[in-house]
Order: sequence, then structure tokens, then C-alpha cells
Amino acid sequence: GLLLAQVGDAACSPPPAGQGLNHALEAAAALVDAVAGAAPGAVAEALEGYERARRDDEAAYAFLGAEKGPWQALACAVGRLLGLYPGPAEMKETTAPYRQLTALHRVLGCA
Repeated sequence: GLLLAQVGDAACSPPPAGQGLNHALEAAAALVDAVAGAAPGAVAEALEGYERARRDDEAAYAFLGAEKGPWQALACAVGRLLGLYPGPAEMKETTAPYRQLTALHRVLGCA
């Protein structure tokens, strides 16, 4: 049967400013790693492993790019002071996985 994997911005919400291409390249590299060693009959399982491995990064990425309501905006401002949420400069100048940039998506129940 046909197998399909969406990566980058096609797989999630709008990107945080300046992160679209970074995200697509990171996701594509992870997809290649996941399926490169898979046996021909095990590609579906490799894709499921890819999805599980990327889930927290994708949740963090979606949270970073999402429009925030008043309470989320306040939580992000406090999180920025505590080092739990990046400012725009930190996001553009890092290659850290998105799950390492913010823990707020887990704290606020967005994961």
C-alpha cells in the first residue's frame, strides 16, 4: 500500500518566525534517519517510530508558532524570565531541538 509522511510545515501549524526552513530540514533529516535502515517490509513501523520520536518537538514547535491567548501570553512572558520560553533572538540563533527551547507546551497542557 501507499505510505505517506508529511514533514515540516505541511505536518503542523504555522511556524514560529524564521523557523520554517529549519523545521523542514530537521524533520526531513529525522525521517531519512528513521527509514534508511528499515527493511522493505518494515517501513510503516519505521514511520510510526519517526512520529513517536518527533511528537514532543512537533508539539513544542506548534506551541512556539501559535497565537497566544492572554493567559498563554502571560505564561510565556513569565517563562521567558525563568528560561522556559525563548525570545525571538534565541529562536533564530539556535539549532537546539524545539523541545529544548520551551517546556511550556508541556506545563500548559499543549503537548
